[in-house]
Amino acid sequence: MESDLGYAATNYTSGYMSSWFSGRRVPDICGLCGTRPTAGYIILPVQKGAYLEKANGWGAFSGTFAAAPMVACVCALLKKADPSLTPADIKNLLNFTARGITMGVNAHNEEACPGPDKANGLSNRLRSCRQSHQGAI
Repeated sequence: MESDLGYAATNYTSGYMSSWFSGRRVPDICGLCGTRPTAGYIILPVQKGAYLEKANGWGAFSGTFAAAPMVACVCALLKKADPSLTPADIKNLLNFTARGITMGVNAHNEEACPGPDKANGLSNRLRSCRQSHQGAI
């Protein structure tokens, strides 16, 4: 997040065109991510004495380590709110309610722009849950 409270792509995200799935931009949606050099964004428990420990059994992570648990949590909350949602419904909700990132560049020097791009969008948990209750899928 920028000082003006706007969101920007970070130099630690790695959106790109998939080499496995022609024409598919991955990841489909991104959680919050820090910036280089440390990129520490989310605090997670780690084993005492582990290489990644920062202090008292906690480590600061970013990238997939941070983004995947955030997005998985949103998926679980959506499923709890509406058990009839299918994986495709949840993906559609996440894409429909994501906040577009229109500033900054990612780790591959891809510029963020309006609409889907390789700099990724940010999951908006509250908006996703509200839309699932309003039947926007």
